[in-house]
Amino acid sequence: SMMRLTERQDGSWRSDRVSRKEPAVVFAYAVVDGRPQVCHEAVVPGQRVELRFKPSSYAEISTLLHRFGQRSV
Repeated sequence: SMMRLTERQDGSWRSDRVSRKEPAVVFAYAVVDGRPQVCHEAVVPGQRVELRFKPSSYAEISTLLHRFGQRSV
């Protein structure tokens, strides 16, 4: 599923509530000063998630999205 993120006044981001009882993977990207950044990490059930962005490329983001499209549900 896709989730919308909302920026808080302190510069952090939040999303609507989701179940923390099931395994999941977070994928998020941002463009900061014209440069792409990506966050792609597994979520540990029951733990709060903090997005950690790292420098990336549009090619890497494209590859990650393509891999998500190949997964079966």
